[in-house]
Amino acid sequence: MIVDDNRRNVELLQEQFKQAGYETISCSSGNEVLNMVSREKPDLVLLDIMMPNLDGYQTCGILKETCKDKFLPVILISVKDDAESKIRGLSSGADDYMIKPYDFHELKMRILNLLKIVELDEEQALLFDYYRESLQVLKEIRLLMESLSYALKKIGEGKETDSRFAEKQISAILSKIDHLERKKG
Repeated sequence: MIVDDNRRNVELLQEQFKQAGYETISCSSGNEVLNMVSREKPDLVLLDIMMPNLDGYQTCGILKETCKDKFLPVILISVKDDAESKIRGLSSGADDYMIKPYDFHELKMRILNLLKIVELDEEQALLFDYYRESLQVLKEIRLLMESLSYALKKIGEGKETDSRFAEKQISAILSKIDHLERKKG
């Protein structure tokens, strides 16, 4: 997503990205990007700093605050090349800061690096979900094992003659293990 109030800047970036094989969407203000981001779900936001109403710093801070559940990379783009502006931009939550005029190939490489981080973040979320589900299944297996152990003890003492309960427990345990193996694959 390209966010810049200068239409010419947007058109130039859109053309460069189109030639590089990327699809883009654009908007011209901080308020507009805040309204569009949940609907459009961009992979990354290129955000100009100097815009009317909400500037890039403010917009970036709000974006990062509202998109906490998913990593949304933001690259601030500005003519401001002083250290204070860069620090303010990175402090607002930006993941990178580029000075205009910039080399498109450098911008593209920075974008690719940030998109790799997005991919790793998504993989980590999937692994965490699998880990959390596996823990729950293991807790269930532990309870089934305790119940099975109790039933086998009673059978061994001659107090329980119905072995079907033990068979059901074993079947439930195997089913839980099979579920984990299917989820892993």
